[in-house]
Amino acid sequence: MLYYRRDLLAESGFSEPPRTWDELKEQARTVQQDSGTQYGFVFQGADYEGGAVNTLEYIWTSGGNVLKGDTIVVDSPEARRGLEIERSMIEDGVSPEGVTQYKEQEVGTIFLGGDAIFMRNVPRFFALASDPDESSIDAEQIGLAALPVAEEGLQSYSSLGGWNFFMNANTGDPDAAYEFIRFMRAPPSSRSSAR
Repeated sequence: MLYYRRDLLAESGFSEPPRTWDELKEQARTVQQDSGTQYGFVFQGADYEGGAVNTLEYIWTSGGNVLKGDTIVVDSPEARRGLEIERSMIEDGVSPEGVTQYKEQEVGTIFLGGDAIFMRNVPRFFALASDPDESSIDAEQIGLAALPVAEEGLQSYSSLGGWNFFMNANTGDPDAAYEFIRFMRAPPSSRSSAR
């Protein structure tokens, strides 16, 4: 999920969150200048599962992939573009160099501490925003959006985890629950056409 400071974007004249990575950079720079917020965008960049997931999202939102069937296709121009976008977040000063060591908790602490405009993180941090022991910003100041894409017309993708789907024995509609599980287990490319 893309978290953003709804209040800071509005104060800088932005009526909606970014749809492309370039728009995110533009909005982050403008809001940083206007508000003095330390970081534009924080995400999981450490060498672990979360960092790999974030990297995949940059690739996917650029129209690339890493596998096509059993064939590795990570060397496509689209995949390279996604990796270049991820790297540019640091090179362009939108994300701190330390993001290469950040996991979910570090990213969440920075954002909920009011020190970042945008954050890519898992859903649980929205609940933490309502806890004054965890957050110095109000949950009403936070907006949620789909991850940006490399250019208009491409599809947004995100990996929120949870490939472990179960059906409660007491579900009111087991057929619908099973269809949801089947839908979510399908590859992202086939899911978009099934909607």
